Amino acid sequence: MSSFWQSRLIKDALSKSAVINFKTGNRSSPREDSDPVERKQHIGFALFLESHSDETVLGNAVRHFQPSPAFSHVELIMPPDKLADSAKGTEMYSMFATYIGEKAGFSGSFSNPGRFYIHGPNGGHWRAVPIVFDDASERLRAECRDHVDTLYPPLMPFVFNYALSVPPGRSFASYVKEDRYEPAHCAALTARIIERAIPEAQLPYAPSYYGPSSLYLELTRKCRCEKAFKDLAGFEPIKSIPEQEEERRWEETGVAGLLGEIPMDELDTLKYEECMGAAQALSKDVIVSHVSGDATEIRANEKKLAKVLLNWLVVRNGHASNIHQDTHLDGKQSSVNWGRRSN
Repeated sequence: MSSFWQSRLIKDALSKSAVINFKTGNRSSPREDSDPVERKQHIGFALFLESHSDETVLGNAVRHFQPSPAFSHVELIMPPDKLADSAKGTEMYSMFATYIGEKAGFSGSFSNPGRFYIHGPNGGHWRAVPIVFDDASERLRAECRDHVDTLYPPLMPFVFNYALSVPPGRSFASYVKEDRYEPAHCAALTARIIERAIPEAQLPYAPSYYGPSSLYLELTRKCRCEKAFKDLAGFEPIKSIPEQEEERRWEETGVAGLLGEIPMDELDTLKYEECMGAAQALSKDVIVSHVSGDATEIRANEKKLAKVLLNWLVVRNGHASNIHQDTHLDGKQSSVNWGRRSN
């Protein structure tokens, strides 16, 4: 069977999950059936930056020592609930990262996130991977709060730490201290947070074992994506046909708007349900493409998901200062020489 038809069958099965649950008599928890403000978010995200030509010396070193696909940075995204999303322009604790020369923190604590995520050479090089577990978003967010101000390793410890993320140094990764606030590069800190927040994720190696690329390969293993596919179906609350149709409209409007059909300065007209619906719909596409194994489709869907998340959380919600100046929704570099961070 071709990968196209495999994808179609999987997506059809996922879209019918509410009917399947109804027939088996499974009922969602009271919290799942409550107002969207209270509803759990079962999807968090790992946001990866593809290695590209315009990088620092350290960035290029990271790229050459990592397996394929090559990534030079990774961080976490936790979608806000409806109440937090309504407070645009304030810190929603939705994006958590660490960079060379800075302490770990949420995106609002860094200067001009729009320049790093949307403008300049990094624009268009982001890929997102869903992390699907019960209440994943809030569990990750709560753990991130406990790692604010974690130091990035100084230069020589940085080189040593990354040496532990590639063979043969990986053999010694388990000897590195992984306590809270122990210095860590982006992939090690991301893995540390996932391991602590979601023990059932069962990362097989110590956090310091991972570089951005090896963490990506771990999170996107086929068996993990197959489990995520089943879990997403199980997390779906029972909905009436009109409710399903309304959600489908939200998804379609959100995907179209956040992928470019709405001008950037009008993204704030999108509803929370449309943004969240778009993220969930494209998460399913990413999971399905990993199960089917089509590399071209995988990359395309991950880039779409990343674009939706960044246009929602960075542009629509006001974290990108001067975001509308010399910027393109497709991530192309403007004529302005924007500054950028590098992991």
